[in-house]
Amino acid sequence: MVHDYAFNQIGLKKLLALVRSDNYLALSLDLRAGWKIETLVRDMYGDGVHCFVLYMKPEFCRWLNHTPKGWRVPSRTIVCSDNLSVE
Repeated sequence: MVHDYAFNQIGLKKLLALVRSDNYLALSLDLRAGWKIETLVRDMYGDGVHCFVLYMKPEFCRWLNHTPKGWRVPSRTIVCSDNLSVE
């Protein structure tokens, strides 16, 4: 969804993400999701705490045109708490 908006609707050629070097879980998750390392900014967050700059391009983005399982458009009217109805 975010990838589709960025690449297909806005027309960006590259997305960037900043990840702290001591955030092992986020870095691991991002790399497994297909993000690649662009560069490393040393000591950005303090002595010995660096910043990984990750990037994603549409050519290798597996999330483009992805529809999550169970995703559907509501087929009925939704009534909001302030009595406004949304079709």
